[in-house]
Amino acid sequence: MKLHDLIGLSKERLSEIYDRDEAAAIIRLWISDRFEVGLNEINAIGDQSLPDHQVELLKADLDKLSNGVPVQQVSGVAWFCNLPFHVTPDVLIPRPETEELLYLLMDEMQDEPLKILDVCTGSGCIAVTLKNKFPQTSVFGCDISFDALMVAKRNAEKHNADVEFLWTDVAEGIWEGLSNEKFDIIISNPPYITSIEALSMHKNVLDNEPHIALFAPDDDPLIFYRQILIYSREHLNEGGSVWFEVNKGFADEIARMMKGFGFVEVAVENDISGNPRFVSGFFPQYS
Repeated sequence: MKLHDLIGLSKERLSEIYDRDEAAAIIRLWISDRFEVGLNEINAIGDQSLPDHQVELLKADLDKLSNGVPVQQVSGVAWFCNLPFHVTPDVLIPRPETEELLYLLMDEMQDEPLKILDVCTGSGCIAVTLKNKFPQTSVFGCDISFDALMVAKRNAEKHNADVEFLWTDVAEGIWEGLSNEKFDIIISNPPYITSIEALSMHKNVLDNEPHIALFAPDDDPLIFYRQILIYSREHLNEGGSVWFEVNKGFADEIARMMKGFGFVEVAVENDISGNPRFVSGFFPQYS
């Protein structure tokens, strides 16, 4: 079998559960990662003949894709800020919106030593990227999931990023190993989806990504933001900042909360789709 024949078969099968454009995008990502070629190089290798054992492996991949398993979990790779990250069902797949948050932060960062905490780190994509881009920084990441922390540590090793990962239970205000630390920047993409929103989510997300990383409790959907801000009051240096990815329905409420905690220059920013997705603010300098 030639690669272009397999691609044709894949388009037929995936078009049964995705629209054609989305199916084509999934196939391109899958082939790019499996053959370690750029997206613009796929057509050039289409005439490549595949050995039988490789065909069997790729057909097994295709079975998973046809059952709604995200392409990033099939290949084990998700790209974030132009870096490849290992992902498993234990972590949230990095999203473009989170890249946008990180670019907003990095545009504000100076080329100087800073101490940064990434709360609800998941795959470690934020923490590892910051250490990769700003090697002079001291970066910490924390999460409630031990399995996620193992994935994050693997990604740090992959990119030779010296990041310290720690267990915490943010919702309960338990900050193991971080009670005596102070930071210049705290950044977080915590769980923020409500159960009502889950009704409109794609089944492959609900079936394959960890609910602990997706959903906030319905009776207190802002609990993670509140607990992070409580921690920040005691553990953020003067002039330091907090950066959040948020549920678009709660952006203004989170901004008001930040102001209530004494933050200044609080800003709400839209994502590329025009949704209010990011909230940031600075801790006052009193000197």
